[in-house]
Amino acid sequence: MKKIIRRGILVGLLLALACSDDEATPQGAVWLSTGGDLNLRLDRAAGVRLEGISFKLKLGGSWFTNQQLGPPALSEQADGSTLIRFGRGVGAGPQRVDLTLLPPASAGGAWRLKWAVTAPAGEDLKLQAMELTVAPGGVIMPGLDKELYFLQDGYQSWSFTGAMKLEAPFKSPAAVDEDKAFKAGIGDPTHELKGVGWWFGLLAPRPAGPFLLAGAASAQRRRTVLLPSLEEAGKAGLALRVGTAGETVLIKGGGTHTLEEVVLAAGSKAHEVLAAYADAVAAVSSPLRQESVQDPTGWWSWNIFFDKVTEAQVLAHADLLKSKGLDKKGFKFIELDDGYETRWGDWELTRATFPSGLSGLAKAITAKGLGVGVWMAPFLVHEDSKLVKDHPEWFVQDTAGALLEHTQMGVAGTMHVLDPTQAGAAKHLKELFARLATAGYTLFKLDFLYAGALPGVRSVANTTGIEALRLGLEIMRGGAPKAHINLCGMPFLPAVGRGHSVRFGTDIAFGGIKLGPVQIAHEARNVMLRGFFDKVIRNDPDQALLRAPLTLNEARVQATLVAMTGFYSSGDDLSKLSQERLDVLQNPDLLAVAKLARSAVVLDPFSATGDVYISPIMDPGMGVNDARTALPSLFYLDGKGGASYLAVFNWTKQKATRAVDLTLVGSTAATATELWTGKAVTPAGGKLSLDLDPFSVALLKL
Repeated sequence: MKKIIRRGILVGLLLALACSDDEATPQGAVWLSTGGDLNLRLDRAAGVRLEGISFKLKLGGSWFTNQQLGPPALSEQADGSTLIRFGRGVGAGPQRVDLTLLPPASAGGAWRLKWAVTAPAGEDLKLQAMELTVAPGGVIMPGLDKELYFLQDGYQSWSFTGAMKLEAPFKSPAAVDEDKAFKAGIGDPTHELKGVGWWFGLLAPRPAGPFLLAGAASAQRRRTVLLPSLEEAGKAGLALRVGTAGETVLIKGGGTHTLEEVVLAAGSKAHEVLAAYADAVAAVSSPLRQESVQDPTGWWSWNIFFDKVTEAQVLAHADLLKSKGLDKKGFKFIELDDGYETRWGDWELTRATFPSGLSGLAKAITAKGLGVGVWMAPFLVHEDSKLVKDHPEWFVQDTAGALLEHTQMGVAGTMHVLDPTQAGAAKHLKELFARLATAGYTLFKLDFLYAGALPGVRSVANTTGIEALRLGLEIMRGGAPKAHINLCGMPFLPAVGRGHSVRFGTDIAFGGIKLGPVQIAHEARNVMLRGFFDKVIRNDPDQALLRAPLTLNEARVQATLVAMTGFYSSGDDLSKLSQERLDVLQNPDLLAVAKLARSAVVLDPFSATGDVYISPIMDPGMGVNDARTALPSLFYLDGKGGASYLAVFNWTKQKATRAVDLTLVGSTAATATELWTGKAVTPAGGKLSLDLDPFSVALLKL
């Protein structure tokens, strides 16, 4: 039994004495143990709690622990939160550290933990990171033994996000080689490692739960990483690090610095715990989700023409939307992707294949009654571009004072990184977007955005990479305030409040590589497991690709997946797409799902677990059209008072029977309709049994 420090009164539904199971505190309880470690009962019904939570600060390159501070004091605040204040200890360090716990706003909601560091008067602090640590054995979940299930989020859009099983003894990669563990945090998805989750993570002792979520509520300045461990059976630990890139924030003497908030949630249903996290993010990060902007439903150029696209092909597809009647079914938008510009950075200098220039193209498309969008990689500028030659002072530098150089697999040439903290660069960005918006562009697909956060020396000192990224996006949006800002290659959590939509997964079509079910599977894994985040920023899954050599079943899988995100568009050559596949694209039931403009959420995140894959083309099943990556199978879209939809996938090359428990989402439907066949399906006791063909989907209307 831990000795309890009773420094305060009972705080509403929060504070409990010792380890009491007081029924007056159904939301959970907070208590401090000797030495100042925090203990938190997250969900009484699920039996999830964290014990022995400590913290440490990285100051001037050295770690400083909470045990080195003065004894903590716990007090109730007027807003219902709980303040735990650590005073100045002996020797160097902060004047104080304040941890503020905000209780869930409602049953099943998330806890939020604020933390602030105050420097002593007359003494500056150089803060690099802060870490919350739950010691091995401190993660308490019923049923925890030799396995810990972990939903690991990747750093950016294309990074692996997937479910895995950590088996004892599992030691966090960061405990072995911290530099290697955090390397993915510069944006390269090839460095993602098993057991290193970015922004948030979901844990469970078994696939059916209970579930524990830990993550950051925002990413205003810093990267956050989640590091679970299971070094021996039944003894799980956890570390949550805010700040991984070695960047320093200077806290002036007597000043206070607030770090990113932490979110903790638990419960018996994964989709509800994930929803609680999204709600906590929304409460902190001012999402743009509800703004009325350009509908993305239409045709996008990249996945068929890649960087060989021409003006003639784009205009032809504008005409095809009209001649095939697709515009009358909601396909009223054309997006021009990479391939029009002479060099990255010189966006308004177009190739000979675009004789009308960007302004002329926009005028031609809008004259047809269609919206038009354009792609850019706004932070990356080719070393031979006119922009670099004319304005070298606009770019991020390395520590030696030279222009920072960046190369990326699949991109030709060396790039420099535009610095939005530099006044001239900021003015250039805003005016560029203003000119294009005036020309008629209503959607901007902004790509390779991780580059905006690359570590380097910027014009304004002590600006972190994440701050610079978000500042740049804010400036661009300031030039085109009514446009749809679509983010790609984007660090995931920093996207909130800076865009209307974000790519949730990897590319699925690659020049010279045959389109197949493996690419679709890798797209689906990220899109389904991140789908809950659509509450704060729209889920862009990439386009529906329905062309051969995909089979009809495979095309239906792809179309269903994309429609269930509410971000529906085409990426095929419409002049060559067969009528059978056109019928799939414009299936009226599918369009009804897509027009809800909301994403489904995953119901079974841990139904399959597997390894980290850096790209679908690295999947060992690529050559035999048999994806080896692990995928969930249930994708549910709540109708919010209308019809609800459930997509049930079979990702294998064999026939399969899927059992579906509709009570998981509270459905009492007496019948369901499978929309691809029109057949009625009758639940028995709230459960369905479905026989599925190889690599196929059943789309149920409930």
